[in-house]
Amino acid sequence: MTTALFVHGTGIRAKRYQLYFEAIQKGLGDVPGLSLEKCLWGDSEGTTPADVAAVIPDYEAAPQPQSANRIERALASNGFVGPLLAKNYTRDRWRAALNENSGFTGDVLLYAARGGGVRRYIQNRVEEVASAGPVVLLAHSLGGVASVDLMVEQALPQVKLLITFGAQPSYFYNINALPSLAKGEVLPEHFPDWINIYNPRDYLSYVCEKVFPGRVKDFEVTNRIPFPFSHHGYWYNPDFFQIILDNLKTRQLLP
Repeated sequence: MTTALFVHGTGIRAKRYQLYFEAIQKGLGDVPGLSLEKCLWGDSEGTTPADVAAVIPDYEAAPQPQSANRIERALASNGFVGPLLAKNYTRDRWRAALNENSGFTGDVLLYAARGGGVRRYIQNRVEEVASAGPVVLLAHSLGGVASVDLMVEQALPQVKLLITFGAQPSYFYNINALPSLAKGEVLPEHFPDWINIYNPRDYLSYVCEKVFPGRVKDFEVTNRIPFPFSHHGYWYNPDFFQIILDNLKTRQLLP
C-alpha cells in the first residue's frame, strides 16, 4: 500500500485543511493500493492571530464589512487582503483583517527563522505511516519548501516520490534563502525522485527544472481561474490528478 501524505501550505488550519483534504480524496478517487493521509502541521507549528494581536496598539477585531462585494468577500475568505478591500477598511479594520489572516505571512516568517518544528512534524508523520509501505509526499506551497528542506537534511528511504505543487523551493534557493541548501550547492544523492507541478496563473508557483537540472521534472497545469484563487485551485483540476497517478504508475507505486 502506497501512502500519500498531504502536506499543506502557509496559513492553513484544521477547518480549511479538511476541505482541501476531502477535495484531494475526491479528485484521486478510489485507487487500489493508494491511501491518502493527513499531515496537518499548521495547528501545532504555525502562528496564531493572538501572536500578532498582542503587539497591536488598541487592537479590536473588526468584522468583515457588509459592503464588500462578492469578489472582495471571496478574497478575504481565502486569506488574501488586497487593494480591492482598501476602500472598505478604516485603519482599525485593516489591522483586524491583517491580523486575522496573519497565518499567511506569519507562517512563512516563522518557518524561515525557525522551521525545524515543521520539518520534524513531517518526518514524524512519514515514520508513522511508513509501516504500510512506500510514502509519497504531496506538498503544497510552503509545505513543498519544508518537504524539500527535510529531504535534503534527512535520508528518508521510505519516501519514494516528492510531489510539490504551487510551491517555491526554487525561488527560495535562487535568492539563497532555502534553509537546507545554499545557492550553488547541489541536492544530495539521497534526495528522492521529485516532480513539481506549477500553474502559470498561480503567481506563487515556480518551475524547478532550471534550478535543479536532472533532479526534478516540471509539469504544467492550467486551472483557468485568476490569482489568488489559482493557488488553491489544483485539487479541483482533473489534469493535476492525472499527472499524479501517471507518475505513481510509472514508478510502480500503484498495482
